[in-house]
Formats: sequence, C-alpha cells, structure tokens
Amino acid sequence: MKQIVDEAIQGNFTDKYLIDLWLSRYHMAAVAVGDTVGIFEAAAKGIVNITQLANMLELEAEGVEALTCLLASLGLLNKHYSVVSLTETAKQFLLKNSFVYWGNVLSYTRDTLEYKVVLDAIHSRIIQQSTQISESGNSFSDMWSSGNFEISSAKKFINIMNSTIFVPAMKAVQSNLFNDVKHLLDIGGGSGCFASLFIKKYPHKKATIFEIPQVCDITKSYLKKWRTISQIQLHPGNFFKDEFPYGIDAVLFSNILHDWPIQKVKTLIDKVFNILPNGGRIFIHEMLLNEERNGPLNAAAFNLFMYANYKAQQFTRSELFLLLERAGFYECVEHKTHQDYSIITAIKPSVI
Repeated sequence: MKQIVDEAIQGNFTDKYLIDLWLSRYHMAAVAVGDTVGIFEAAAKGIVNITQLANMLELEAEGVEALTCLLASLGLLNKHYSVVSLTETAKQFLLKNSFVYWGNVLSYTRDTLEYKVVLDAIHSRIIQQSTQISESGNSFSDMWSSGNFEISSAKKFINIMNSTIFVPAMKAVQSNLFNDVKHLLDIGGGSGCFASLFIKKYPHKKATIFEIPQVCDITKSYLKKWRTISQIQLHPGNFFKDEFPYGIDAVLFSNILHDWPIQKVKTLIDKVFNILPNGGRIFIHEMLLNEERNGPLNAAAFNLFMYANYKAQQFTRSELFLLLERAGFYECVEHKTHQDYSIITAIKPSVI
C-alpha cells in the first residue's frame, strides 16, 4: 500500500482490462433481455423510435433507452438519438426465423442475476434481487439518500468504489486541471481516494470530504492508509439535507451525479452554485455517453447497470452542460482524462 500511495501521482498503469471485464457481464445480459422482450423482432418491422418500441412491447421507455444504447454499442442495433433499426448482424443471428438464430445460446444467460435485474427493471417491476444491494435488501442509493444503512454494507460498497475509481481519479489529478484550486470540496468522497491523490500532488493545498456521518469512520481508515488523514478535513452530512461548507473555491462530484434522477441532480448543482464564491469552479467526473446515445461501450454498459440497479443513468456532455448553465455556471468544458472518464468543468461568474 505504501508503495502505491507514494507512486500514485506518477503512476502510468491502466485499469482498462479490468473495467472492460467488470462491465462486460452486462453485454450478454442485454442481448438476452432484448431477445426475450422482442426488441429485435420489433425493430425488424422497420425503423422505430424508443417511445414506439416501449409502447409496442409494454416496457418502460427509460429502460428501453438504456437497453438499446448498449445493444447499439455492441453493434446489434443502429441507434441515432432515439431512432433505432436492426444491423445486419442482428438480422442474421437474432431473429427467430433465422437458420442461425442464437436463442439457444442465450438461454444460458437467462439464469444470471444480471439478466434478471435488467429484465425486471425494464418491466418496471420491483427488483427482487440486485447486483448492488445491502444485507437488508435495500439499494445503496436508497441507503445513501436516507442515511440509514448497515456499516458492513457501506464498507463493502466503498471498497468496491475505491478499487474502480482509483486509476480514473489518478489520471484526473495528473491532468493538471486542479492546478489553480486552493481548497477542494469532494462531495460523497467515500474512501477519500480522489482527495488524497489531490493532496499528494498539491501538499500545500486544502481538501475537505463531505460524507454521511456513519461513513466517516470508514473514510478515516482509508485516509490513514493514504497517510493523508492530517491533511484532509472530514465534514459529516447528508448532501441532500445538510448545507455544504463554505470557504472552498472548488467542488468535485466524482461518480456521484449518475446515482440520482435529474431533479435531484439539479438540486445538488444548485446547492453547489450557492456556496461557491464568485469565480469558483465545479468539477464533474463521470463516464459520459456520446450525443447519439449509442456508446461508447463501457459508458453504455455502465448506463444500463445504473438503470437496472438504481433507475439512474449516465449523462451526455450536453445534458450536463445544460444542467450547469441553468444553475448559472458558464464556460462549461469537457476534458478527457481516462480511457472511459471525463471531467466537466464550469465556473461561477465573477459578477452575478
């Protein structure tokens, strides 16, 4: 651990293969669900849009959007914004009257948890099982929203998040986007990975982590491993119910906004705008979908994962730009920092 901490900022390693493997479990699940609910047969009747597909198949439109986004990224649908049609590969292998129909192969996938979770979600059923639940059966987003959860489940969740966000956070800090930040507020900072990498690169600057009170002890244990516990302040609170601290000039949301429906995202962005000083900046660290909503592959798989488990979503750049501009931010810019992740930056005007 000490060697990783000491070399983190200079590190040049990649997590590409692991992220690819982690999210690939949704690839076959998406194809099998598409086959089960009749996406391919419906699209074979002609070019249709998401609303038509959802109505035709009696499915949730948001679920059909998330499912077709991944299927298009896999090369099985043509998708341009909300309009979809079959690719030649789908015509040959995924229509039931095809001599080489792959339905029998997909039958093995129908026994997986990912398949069942996605199928339930697009039918808007109450999810009986989830790939992301606590020991009591509640989703992690429900626990974070209410602040009522088991510590063991929170620790499990943060351990997972620390592993998956470490390299993207490292690459983001290496990008030098934070050069002019004096005091960074990391909202929902979890393990403190991002804030610790920031402090390792900028030891004379300040960082504060805003996190649920029950999680702060878990965060402290990580900060001790990072050897940053004396340099990073912990501010306990629920980011929907409690005020954010003042005295900071930059706010970071890393893998946070994708957990919540749009109205809650608006609330969080508005709260940040109100506590930032004039000229302060917001940083949003996420996997972004492209504007046509047909990829990239990992973002599309993560998008379906978020929908199936939380009824949430990944965003496009323009969607986040619009939310930021409506709150009053300007100079919105996307910066690619990792093979899958980007940071969007925006500024609160100096004069309002």
